[in-house]
Formats: sequence, structure tokens, C-alpha cells
Amino acid sequence: SLIGFSSCNESSVLGLEVQPQDDVLNVLFSDTTYIRSRTVREDSLRTDETLLFTGAALLGKYVDPVFGVSTASMYTQVRLPSSNPNFGPNAAVDSVVLALVYDPKYVYGDTTGGTFATQTVNVYQLFEDIKQEDNYYSNKDVIKSSFDLAGSQTFVPGYDDSVTVTGVREKPQLRIRLNNIFGTTILNNQNTGNLSSDANFKAFMKGLCITTENSSLTSGNGNIMRLKMIDAKTRLSIY
Repeated sequence: SLIGFSSCNESSVLGLEVQPQDDVLNVLFSDTTYIRSRTVREDSLRTDETLLFTGAALLGKYVDPVFGVSTASMYTQVRLPSSNPNFGPNAAVDSVVLALVYDPKYVYGDTTGGTFATQTVNVYQLFEDIKQEDNYYSNKDVIKSSFDLAGSQTFVPGYDDSVTVTGVREKPQLRIRLNNIFGTTILNNQNTGNLSSDANFKAFMKGLCITTENSSLTSGNGNIMRLKMIDAKTRLSIY
């Protein structure tokens, strides 16, 4: 018996010879999509929890070429190392230094340093209580003095190098010289009860505002660094 198969592998040829060329279908497609976008201001964020649980805080200013200016400032309190500190007879202030240890591995922005990365740091004394049990958000402004205890000192942040403190090398830190009047005020209150406990001291000296928002930077310059606020070397020292 014979079994035969017949097929045509050029089925598309049928009809092309008789159909006018102008009637041939030409299929086109486009995958262009237009997106309309806009920026939306984000709501305030709670900013006290990170400091409480990790001891990390951000400080600095960076001018991004695309997104513009970003600043990070902080409010902090100073605690007594012990109750009723004894400064000795006829004590006088030689200098006051606020030391802030930072992590060179966590720096956002320009890390090359140089003249254009120079920032200005300002420190103000708080006139309003800040409490651990309260919630604080990024849009909160705490009442503070207008007197700059730091005197608008300048620095280049982010260097991964040690510093020498009274002859001893310590980890990287920003050391801010404060006005001696601030230290003298603390010394003059050693017999008033304001230094008798940590609670009394925080009621007397409510805290500090530390900021670099007044730094004059051009596009692409500056950076924001991460401070280690619970590090033993982060401290306020009165000499």
C-alpha cells in the first residue's frame, strides 16, 4: 500500500502575486512611554529612637548636584560622671572641649577633603528640656540660645586618623573648643545643688545643639558623618 503526504512550506506566497503592493499590511509598534513625575515633601520622621538604641547620630552638610542641600544637626544632653564633682580650691577654667568621636567608614558625600569640604560648626546651649520619654521628630525645633559657644569654628570632616590628646593618641574625633564662660558657669554652681545629681544637672544645663547648617559649600562639596555618642571618648571636658 502507498501512503502519501502533501504539504506546502511557503503558505505565505499564496495571494501575494495578485494583491496590489499598496495593500500589503506593514505592522509598526512603539514602546515609548512618557512619565510625569514630581517631588513630594516627606512627612517628619521620628529621630530620637536611633540615638537611644544605637548611640549613633548624624552631623554635617552636603550639597548634592541633583538633590540639593542636606543637613544633619543634633540636640544632646551632657551627664555628670559622678555626683557633686570636686574641682578643688580656687579652680579656674583653662579651656572647655567638646569631643565627638566619629566613624570614618560611614561618611556620606565628598570624602576627598580639601578646602572646599571645610565646614563650620556651631554649638548652642538649650533653653528647653528634652526628655527621654518624649517623642521627637525631624521637624522639631528646641528653644536654644543665640550665643555660639563654638565661635563658628571650621573643620574638614571624615579624616581616618588619630588625634593626640594630652600626649595620648585617641581614635578619630571632632574636638570643638567652647567658650570658657560656659565652663566657668558650671564651676560656679558646684555648691548650689545643681551638680548634686544627674537629674539636677540636666535641669540646670538642659543640653546642647550642635549644627553645621551655616557652612558655605558649593555643589558636590561637604559630607555628613556618623557620630558615636555613647563612645567613652565622646565627652565634654573642662580643663
